[in-house]
Amino acid sequence: MYGWDDRGHVVGVAVTATSDRAMAPVLGSLAVYPGTFDPFTPGHRDVVARARVMFDQIIVLLAVNADKRPTAAGTARAVRVRDAMSAAWGNVEVDTWTGLRICRC
Repeated sequence: MYGWDDRGHVVGVAVTATSDRAMAPVLGSLAVYPGTFDPFTPGHRDVVARARVMFDQIIVLLAVNADKRPTAAGTARAVRVRDAMSAAWGNVEVDTWTGLRICRC
């Protein structure tokens, strides 16, 4: 399948998002896209590509959850996600967060 290496990691994925409707981001807007992203798929990347033309800043927030058994540590997964992003996407950042979950108190 195009865009994957033998370990299932995203590499060189073509983006399908376009801004042919002349969409402009709302000034000062911020979107947070949380998830475990294990793995970060072409669909995830496509969501970021579409959102980056609608918002001034996008934060892809990689959840580190001790209750799950990810294929790699949070920092390693964050590096994979950053590597999947285009260097030209200056308004997109990737960060990790530990303990992101719904509290049923």
